[in-house]
Amino acid sequence: MKILIEIPTWLGDAVMTTPAIENIVASYPQCELIIFGSYVPTNLFSHHPNVETIVIDESKKEGNRYLNLYRLAKSIGEIDIVLSFRKNFTTRFFFGV
Repeated sequence: MKILIEIPTWLGDAVMTTPAIENIVASYPQCELIIFGSYVPTNLFSHHPNVETIVIDESKKEGNRYLNLYRLAKSIGEIDIVLSFRKNFTTRFFFGV
């Protein structure tokens, strides 16, 4: 089972998501996690045994952000469960693709 998790932008907030992520892994022990977020907080999960992929959101760097997010979402492929620890329009757009 593939689970995509969007983590908060700030490192401290990302640290506070770790108990929830561990509960997800406890509920789905064979899951493969895809962590999505900014560079620094995603590195927090770089050595987690269930993390298959880390996707760094660089959609703001150049061009149209929403077109970049669309392309990024399509490149990730099929996901079984999508979770976010953020609430904003960009998250809804990214997950709606």
